[in-house]
Amino acid sequence: MTAARALPDNIARLQWNNQLKSGALCVFFVAGMAVFALTLFLMVALPASQAPDSGLSLPQMMHDPKMQLKLLRFFLKIFFFAGGMTLYFIYRDIKNIGVIFSARPLTLHSSDTFYRAVENMCISRGIKMPALYVFNHTVIPPQTVTAAVAQGVGGVSALIVTEGALKLAPPLQEALAAQAVQRLYTKDTYFLTMYCFLGHFPFHAARSANVIAKYLFWLPLRAAELVLAIARPMILNLRLQRLDAGALELTKDAAPLDALAAQLPAMDTLENYFYAPYLSLFIAKPQAAA
Repeated sequence: MTAARALPDNIARLQWNNQLKSGALCVFFVAGMAVFALTLFLMVALPASQAPDSGLSLPQMMHDPKMQLKLLRFFLKIFFFAGGMTLYFIYRDIKNIGVIFSARPLTLHSSDTFYRAVENMCISRGIKMPALYVFNHTVIPPQTVTAAVAQGVGGVSALIVTEGALKLAPPLQEALAAQAVQRLYTKDTYFLTMYCFLGHFPFHAARSANVIAKYLFWLPLRAAELVLAIARPMILNLRLQRLDAGALELTKDAAPLDALAAQLPAMDTLENYFYAPYLSLFIAKPQAAA
């Protein structure tokens, strides 16, 4: 009984530590955008300094305060351009989550087990009900049991499940709902959605660029990718190892969560069906259990 009473405090501490770590890693991803901006800045500034009658020179750049201020402003414009692109990607993809994941709106009602579980848990946590979708069977095998949770600014969120998840026994459906709702409640998924875009900023930028822009931005995107690739495995491992603990507060029973974990796919399995940037949004098998 003592251990049971101490459990919520332990869960709260784990969740708070996760949010701090995820937030710190998001700062690292902002550094990746800074590398992109710096590389693009140097691609423009260095050739310009060598051009005759350009009014620029390396000594002037290094020692003239007025010139340094102009260059700093130019760099900041590029940096905020990169940040604006990232915010646009987040807004666009959350708004079009069904298109991005090849999913269709899920039509459920309060009489359906999964809908009722998600609705009740959202009410208990005082959060908005996420938009519900189901993956098309052509994207991922319908018998696969998993879900993706995305969360954006302003409380906009989405929960996408597989057909296999909707065929689980009611206790396991409730366990899956608890996994999703807890991520939304603690805003861990908000950080992971930011990670999805900040951590894979080069992917989203290259994917949205036209042919000319892809060649123009190839070097800056490549430089940013080299920096960001260092931290991505760390945050993905953190997400798999720790973020599931808070669901115990909602289910009050570890057995359905353990049974659900046994049916979840490993992350390397999901890589066969989805782009790497989106994998952190999925409810997947913890690494230790894979």
